[in-house]
Amino acid sequence: MILYIAGFILLALVSIFILFWLWHKDSTLEKIHSSIQKREFYKALKLIESLPLDWKNKPEILWFKGLSLQNTGHKREAFEIISKIPLSQTNTTRYYSSYEILTKLAELSEENENYFEAIKYIALLKDRGFDTAMTDFLFAKNFFGLKDFSKCLFYLDRAIKKNRRFIDACTLKGRVYYNLEQYQNAVDIFKKNQLYRRNSVAQLFLGFSYFKLGMYSLSVKMLERLPLILEFQNDYFYYLGSAFFYLGRFEDAYSRLERLFNVETESFYYYKDIVYKLAVSAEKTSRFNEAMEYWKFLYEREPSFRDTEYRYNLCISFLKSDALRAYLFAPVKRFKFLCGLMLKSKNYRTVTMKQFDSFLDILAEKPEAEGVVDRVFFRFVRSVDPVDRMIVRIIHNRKRDERANRAVLFVPGVVLREGQNEAELLGVNIETLQNIQTLAESVWQEYSKI
Repeated sequence: MILYIAGFILLALVSIFILFWLWHKDSTLEKIHSSIQKREFYKALKLIESLPLDWKNKPEILWFKGLSLQNTGHKREAFEIISKIPLSQTNTTRYYSSYEILTKLAELSEENENYFEAIKYIALLKDRGFDTAMTDFLFAKNFFGLKDFSKCLFYLDRAIKKNRRFIDACTLKGRVYYNLEQYQNAVDIFKKNQLYRRNSVAQLFLGFSYFKLGMYSLSVKMLERLPLILEFQNDYFYYLGSAFFYLGRFEDAYSRLERLFNVETESFYYYKDIVYKLAVSAEKTSRFNEAMEYWKFLYEREPSFRDTEYRYNLCISFLKSDALRAYLFAPVKRFKFLCGLMLKSKNYRTVTMKQFDSFLDILAEKPEAEGVVDRVFFRFVRSVDPVDRMIVRIIHNRKRDERANRAVLFVPGVVLREGQNEAELLGVNIETLQNIQTLAESVWQEYSKI
């Protein structure tokens, strides 16, 4: 009888212990689960570390630890932990489903740029009956990572056929066309059903596509008020800043491109282009000392890039000459006044002065003798773009149209050999930088009074 009672008591104690252990286990799991739901991932990791050693390889704990590691930036370790869950045990539980496990393994593989591994897990998803639009989209994302754009498009078309409102799939399709340099096709995708209004990445790449097509105003319209997406921030500032640059909005261009000066880029050509545009924008916004720093930086590394060597030397010149700086950068109204003084100093009388984007066409006359007027056509150019044969021919034709006797081209930029030869052939006189500077400085005192 005593043994019977002792056995009963022992059985009861064991049952109580087992029930307490199960309750404690469930309680701990719930605490960890609750921490993850509240996005308290460091707390979840701390709770996991406090567990008995034999608990730490249980599927639920591996799942919780993997999620916590992923969300604290340890993506590679997260993959290693979750991949320890045997695939035979990836059935649905109260904490996860087999779909979630395989999807997470595919996601982490993709984030670690292990695209082939990701495709393997997506294939397992499909084999288990998850042949959905999302599965096709996951295939497409990883083929996009592998730059296999034909397969990417194949799976995107499958996904969109299953779900025509699959915004992320439509957006990725537009990005594929963008990467294939089929920019008009990309624009068509992003504009279809106003996709760009529902997805910020679609709007971003629509702006990039417009830029690639040379449609700078539309590019600015798409990009200017778009919230910054960190993943694409360097491209965002480059394309927006460059679009402003080509539109002549140099203050806006400078403020965007300046953010990229200290950013390392994969392409040195891309970086040189940034510094070049910064230098020009600095000049156009009267940041002359900053312009000198950019020109010097570029000159010391790549003097043959575009007209860097000439622009660097020009910068040295205009920093020493207020008159030359005024000629190059003064507002149009003041530039016209300076040109009038320069002509007056050579005994010319201005007849007409027509303003164009980067130059003034001036028809002037100069009495050489009593009753005789020498009509001279001037083209005052402030752009430092190289002067080629075509520019000289334009000058010659304008002189002929105005029935002027001579044509003079004032140009601070480089005169190409073909341009010089054409000028000699057509009788066009070219006044270069040194003569411009001398003439501007001769009237500087009078000009500075205004």
